[in-house]
Amino acid sequence: MTLVWVFVAVVVVVGTVFVAAGFGAPAPEPGADRAPLDLPGDRALAAADLASLRLSVALRGYRMDEVDDVLDRLAVEIAHRDALIAQLSEGAVLATAVPLAPDASPAGHPTSDGDDAGR
Repeated sequence: MTLVWVFVAVVVVVGTVFVAAGFGAPAPEPGADRAPLDLPGDRALAAADLASLRLSVALRGYRMDEVDDVLDRLAVEIAHRDALIAQLSEGAVLATAVPLAPDASPAGHPTSDGDDAGR
């Protein structure tokens, strides 16, 4: 009879461990374990945004996913600014590279100095 009570006690203990460990119930959906980064989403990043940025600290340093998110966003914005700078500097070079010829008037007609009046 003692053997039966030991068996029942073992079943109860094992069942309690399974229930406490979460076996038998569906696992909850994983939620966000960190607050989102405090970066503006409606405008480009400014130096003050990066100066005030605080990344979460993990076991061996900063959280890699947060650092990757910031670096990806910075790469896109720097590429956009580089393209804009190239476009603006190209337009400035074109504006200064086309001087008027000294013998042409702004309207495109040659100027007369009076030398060709007798012809």
